Amino acid sequence: MRKIIILFFITSTTAIAQPNGKLLASQCFQCHGPNGRSVGEIDSLAGESAAEIYDELVEFKFEPKNDIMNLQARIYTDAEMRAIANYIGTLPK
Repeated sequence: MRKIIILFFITSTTAIAQPNGKLLASQCFQCHGPNGRSVGEIDSLAGESAAEIYDELVEFKFEPKNDIMNLQARIYTDAEMRAIANYIGTLPK
């Protein structure tokens, strides 16, 4: 019984530690449009690969060229940026 409890604790802790890409990406959609499809001058995110999104987030975080995006990107951990990128990478163009 003790082994089952320990196994449950380990697996549930791992699940809790995973960042929710969909929830985190909702912040992006405030400017980039619903589901990453912009209707204005700001670039759409939908249709870009997870690798492209991740690379852009890292660039905005560590090479600030855009004050707004730097403020957004610098609050995220690497795992959170990957979760955001992985979620947005699934969105159809």
